[in-house]
Amino acid sequence: MTTVDKAYDIPTEVAEAAILPASYKDHENIAFPAYAWLRKNAPLAKAKLDNYDELWLVSKYDDLMEIERQPEIFSSTNHNPILNDQPSDAFVASLTGGTYRAMESPVFMDAPEHTKIRAIANQWFMPRNVKRFEGDMREIAVNAIEQVLAKDGEVDFCADFALGYPLHVIMSLFGVPEEDEPIMLKLTQEFFG
Repeated sequence: MTTVDKAYDIPTEVAEAAILPASYKDHENIAFPAYAWLRKNAPLAKAKLDNYDELWLVSKYDDLMEIERQPEIFSSTNHNPILNDQPSDAFVASLTGGTYRAMESPVFMDAPEHTKIRAIANQWFMPRNVKRFEGDMREIAVNAIEQVLAKDGEVDFCADFALGYPLHVIMSLFGVPEEDEPIMLKLTQEFFG
């Protein structure tokens, strides 16, 4: 890691590993070391890569929480909360009249709009309500773990458990049939991918 953009003090290799999608094919050897470098050397820093807008990299919990408390400065409404390259952002803006807000989704909202939308489902996730579904969620967890344990050989935790299990829990809470979960997983992965 020798190439450093002096204006940002983040080695280009670290910024690329933390930002570019290709690094997530080998996150343990590329992305995770970049995060470790950022936490140690530049926990709150700006990166600049070709074809991307300048991007703040925040790697410490306390800093992230401080940012979350200041939506007037760090707005999800005025900026694209989903990392895209500049050509992709320009394409979305060309379709939406100049905004990055590609859809009416909470990830593109700040309070009070976000709060209003969140309130629609908030009651579902109150502890007393979630408690009613604890048995179902445990059964889903046991089944998911049993499927992972039944695999012969190597297991990819993300693909074999972490992607499907939370979605299955949420979809079951909302009454979405299990056979519709693959399309929901595809949609969520495409949306956030």
